[in-house]
Amino acid sequence: MKQPYYINDILDLVEGRMVQQSTNNLEVKTILIDSRRVSDPDHSVFVAVRGDRNNGHEFISEAYQKGVRTFIISEDINLSLVK
Repeated sequence: MKQPYYINDILDLVEGRMVQQSTNNLEVKTILIDSRRVSDPDHSVFVAVRGDRNNGHEFISEAYQKGVRTFIISEDINLSLVK
């Protein structure tokens, strides 16, 4: 049986930190790297991956517009664009 993952567990694994917390400890059912594949935004975390061809940070706004509110990023972003 697959155990649930929670955002605090993921933050521990990636040595991340919470910037803004909207829920106590979100249960994560989906980890996204493609903003076109959002299906359960309330239980998803979008990981902004930088690759050779694309930079996931450029798609944060699109994922946000689709309802995702939890993101793992590796570079600074302009939060005014996320609306």
